[in-house]
Amino acid sequence: MLRSVVRIVLLTMVLSGIAGTIARAQHPAVQDRLEQVCAMLGGTAPKFDTVFTEAFLQQVPPMRLAMGLAPLVQQYGACRQIAVTAVDNEFSGKAEAESDSGYIYPITYSIESAAPWRINGLFIGAPFKRAASPDQIAQQLAALDGQTSLCIRDLSRATTLAAKDTASALPIGSAFKLYVLGALVQEILQDRMAWSDVVELNNAWKSLPSGVMQDWPAGAPVTLHTLATQMISISDNTATDHLIHHLGRGSVEQIQAEMGHTRPELNKPFLTTRDMFALKFSRNGKPAEVYAGSTEEQRRNMLRTVTPSIPLDSIHFIETPVLPDKVEWFATTAELCRAMDWLRRRSKEAAASPLMGVLGVNAGVDMNAAAWKTIGYKGGSETGVLNMTYLLERQDGRWFALSASWLNAQKELDLAVFAGIVSSAIQVLEGQK
Repeated sequence: MLRSVVRIVLLTMVLSGIAGTIARAQHPAVQDRLEQVCAMLGGTAPKFDTVFTEAFLQQVPPMRLAMGLAPLVQQYGACRQIAVTAVDNEFSGKAEAESDSGYIYPITYSIESAAPWRINGLFIGAPFKRAASPDQIAQQLAALDGQTSLCIRDLSRATTLAAKDTASALPIGSAFKLYVLGALVQEILQDRMAWSDVVELNNAWKSLPSGVMQDWPAGAPVTLHTLATQMISISDNTATDHLIHHLGRGSVEQIQAEMGHTRPELNKPFLTTRDMFALKFSRNGKPAEVYAGSTEEQRRNMLRTVTPSIPLDSIHFIETPVLPDKVEWFATTAELCRAMDWLRRRSKEAAASPLMGVLGVNAGVDMNAAAWKTIGYKGGSETGVLNMTYLLERQDGRWFALSASWLNAQKELDLAVFAGIVSSAIQVLEGQK
C-alpha cells in the first residue's frame, strides 16, 4: 500500500508461540477456546487472563481487544457458530465464525501445547459474505458508495468470469508498482540488467513509508532483486523510487502498453512516490492542483524543478482525499489483469524465474493457501482509493487474474468491507468449474 492513511478496521492479532507437533486431529481444548472466541464476537467478554496467555495480553491488552472486537460485531453481526476449516497441527489452524447477519469471520489461531491451553495467537481477518458466483461479487462491489470496478479472468481458458466497469481507468495506488516490476523484468530478459545487479541507496531517491528502506544508510548496496521484493511485498516506496530512477521513467512509461495498458498517457510522466507525496501533501496541496491542470510537458518540468526542491520533512500527510481522481496512477481492472498475465507468461523464461517468488511473498488477504499452487498479489491505497490485484494458480493448474478497485474522491474507504469482498471472490474461484 502507498501509505497507511486508510483507517484499517481489520482486527489483527498475530503473536508468536505457535507450538505443538503435527497431528491428525486437534486437541479437544481447541474447540473450547474457539467457542470462547465466538462468544467474544457475540459481545460476551471472558475473563481474559484465563483465555489468553500473558504474552498475548501484553501485546494486545484486554481493553484494546474488547474495543477492537466491538465495531466488528456492530457492523458484521454476532457470532452464532464457529468451526475449524484447516488444521496446521494439534494446537493451531484456521476456523470460520458465522455471524447472525450472514458474514464469515476468517480466523487463524493457536493455543498452548500444555494445560491450561490458553490462546497464544489469534488473527481475525476481513469479514465477508459468501458468494455463489463471480457475478454476485460484482453486485457486492456495486453496492459500495463511490466508483467501483471488477475484472475476473480465467487465464487458462481465456474467458472473463466477471466484469464491472472495466473501461473505467480508476486510481490504483501502489498497484502501479506492477508496471515498475514489468520494466525491470523486461530489462533482465533483454540482458541489460540482472537480478543480482547492485544499486547504492541514494538520499535524493529516498521516499517516505510504507516501507523501511528510507531508514537504511545512504550508500548501502542492495540488489535489484531486493529492491523488487521490498517494493512488492511491503510496498516499500524507497525501493520503488530507486527502481524507477535506475530503470528510467521512460522505461516504465513504455512497458505499460506492452503489459496491456490501453491509455498509458494517463501515467505520463510516470510519478515516483516521492513526487506524489510532494505534490499532494506539501504547501496545502497547491502543487497538485497546478499539476492536475498542466500539460505533459509542464508536468515533466515540475518533476524536474518543483518536487525535488520540496524536502521530505515538509511533507505532512492528512487523512482526507487530495485529488485522488486527478493526481495518481491510473489503470482499469482489465488492464491490471492483463499486467498480471504478462508477468505470468514472462516468468516462464529462465532469466525471469524469480518473478513469481517476488509476487508471492505477501498474499494480501487471509485465504485457503492449500487451494492454491501460486499466489501473486499487489494492492494499493491512499485515502479515497483502494485496489487489490491477484494472480492465482489453483492446485489443478488453472490460472486466474482478479483485480478490484474502489474510488470515492470525497471520503475515506472501509478497507475491511473491500477486503472481505475480495476474499469472497477468491473463495468463489476455489470451486469455479
